[in-house]
Amino acid sequence: MLYPVTFSLFLFMLLMSAVAVYRRRIISSSNVFAPLSQMSISGCFERLKSGFIKSNDGDRVIKIIAIVAFIFIILALTIITKTPPASGYEISIYDVYPWYFWLFIVTSIFMGQIILMRGALSSDKTDNHWFFGFFAIMTTNIILLFMPFIRGYATYGRGDVLTHIGYIKDILRTASIGADNFYPIVHILTASLSCITDINVEHAVNIIPPIFSIFYIISIYFLAMQILERKGEVLFVLAFTSILLFSNENLIFAPSVQSFFLLPFVLYLYFKSRDSTNALEFSILLIISLFLIVFFHPMTTLFLILVFLILEFCLFIHKNIDKNQGFEPPKLQNSGSFNVILISVITFFTWYFSFSAITGMCRRVLNWLIYEIGKSELETYSELIAQTHAKLFDLIEVILNRFGQIIILGFLSLIFSIYIFNIWRRHAVEQKLKFHHIFFCIGSLIFIVLSIIFFFNDFIIGFGRVSKYTFFFSSVFVALSFYLLFNKSRFSFNKQRFKSISLCITLILLLYFSTFNLYFSPIIKSSNQQATETEINGMTWFFDHQNEEILIQEIGLSQKRFHDAICGKRITSKNIRYGVDTIPVDHFDYINKTSLGEYYEDQRYLLISILGRISYPEIHPKYEEQWRFTPEDFCMLEKDNTVSRIYDNGNLNIYFVGGDVK
Repeated sequence: MLYPVTFSLFLFMLLMSAVAVYRRRIISSSNVFAPLSQMSISGCFERLKSGFIKSNDGDRVIKIIAIVAFIFIILALTIITKTPPASGYEISIYDVYPWYFWLFIVTSIFMGQIILMRGALSSDKTDNHWFFGFFAIMTTNIILLFMPFIRGYATYGRGDVLTHIGYIKDILRTASIGADNFYPIVHILTASLSCITDINVEHAVNIIPPIFSIFYIISIYFLAMQILERKGEVLFVLAFTSILLFSNENLIFAPSVQSFFLLPFVLYLYFKSRDSTNALEFSILLIISLFLIVFFHPMTTLFLILVFLILEFCLFIHKNIDKNQGFEPPKLQNSGSFNVILISVITFFTWYFSFSAITGMCRRVLNWLIYEIGKSELETYSELIAQTHAKLFDLIEVILNRFGQIIILGFLSLIFSIYIFNIWRRHAVEQKLKFHHIFFCIGSLIFIVLSIIFFFNDFIIGFGRVSKYTFFFSSVFVALSFYLLFNKSRFSFNKQRFKSISLCITLILLLYFSTFNLYFSPIIKSSNQQATETEINGMTWFFDHQNEEILIQEIGLSQKRFHDAICGKRITSKNIRYGVDTIPVDHFDYINKTSLGEYYEDQRYLLISILGRISYPEIHPKYEEQWRFTPEDFCMLEKDNTVSRIYDNGNLNIYFVGGDVK
């Protein structure tokens, strides 16, 4: 119970502190209220009550919405404190809490968005109630992002994350990054966090992704304040970008993701360095950031180069094509994009040739950089359909649940691109286009096209690495377009109501999909990425006692990944394998033979986690005829004379296969 209570108390104190600071600012800035030092607590509440009563109907409704949102947050925290942490593996985090908990979470975020929208469309320039909406969203985001910490997970991530833990442990053990660590900055950062806070590495990797996710949202705010002229545009952008759009990538420790979350901050530094009295200071910060991003993940540098090329292309359109001033250019003091591109290119190739020289293999570095292990998204789903003969409705449901956000944002981006083009073609005076409309429009279209290409093909880079940039450009572009649409005059009441309903439906759908595909679960036909303490302890025992001459089969976990996390990436061990060859024969070959030992010519270890036992019934309950392993197979395994169970801790079973050992 320690983790949920500690986290809830921390958030509650943060909530109360923010409310107190905001209330103090309002009270001290108003001539109606006396200074706090001259007022009793009861006097404060009386004056606040008086201010609430005297406020107009619109402000009163917003205040009520804010109060309800924070009540829902407190109720959600109460449920968290009363729910014990995970005692073992849980395949879906959404089943841990009751349905009304998730209703509180989703509703509080939506109410925060409503408050932001109200502030954006308000004619009162001094209205600062939007802060409560933004704070409600951010507080709820913190709850969602730190759910692995709340649940007491040993670590979150069963794939690449475990390998990254191995890299970090190597740094702590040897005080060096080694010759094959292609993205050392995030590993050094996590190792430093672990040393300073005395938190073990497994827990430290659960803290880094939420910090970067929150930093991304805050950077969006600063970027919007820098390039957007209207307060309403900034608040619309916040309403769309402050929700957790990036699914599981908001939570997974991955250098490519953490480096991507620096993108809005880099753009902020770029625009600030070209439109500021302190241009030199921000230029230095920009150069440092561009240099460091290469060592966060070099692929991000290549995407940054593309982003700055898009920026230069938009400036070219204005200077050479748009002779009639169809849109206003940015107020930039000097030309700097090509300098930024040049710096990025130099740092990237310096990194590339350095590692190529160290490893002695240019091809190895190139393959690591541009190719991801696996298949294209289309091939993955095609194989799933072929294997399970999935029904059309089930397939559509999975696609919407997994890709709902990008489908919505991509579709709206295409619609609003036509809308922006018509405004530019007509040179509408009442809807003067700004540079940021064109920049985010073109950026959205380019990355939508790239995402579609890489969805259907597995070459150069994978779909996941491109789609993040689609989210960034499309979420900002759709927000700006909605604001532009709402500020168009000569709309009838019915059209205004249609716009409002469309906006609310869009926000609700984005919020629903982003909340319920944030964690892998049977909702999207995937298993929770929780790695349990018992699995780590069991695998540690196994690596200490195994016979390295014997091959290992596995179900539900990866021997290679756990070996990286426990022993470190640099320590090699014989017969530690990775890939499909490590999975046992389907149904342990009990369909054809009476024992598993008859199938293998030599002795084997067999590792079975609780996830391996429950994944098919929990994730694909409708397709039992397609299960590779059934509960009956595991029962027969226990009775098999050629199989002996040598370890069992409730979440991990280790068997020895070979010969008549019982």
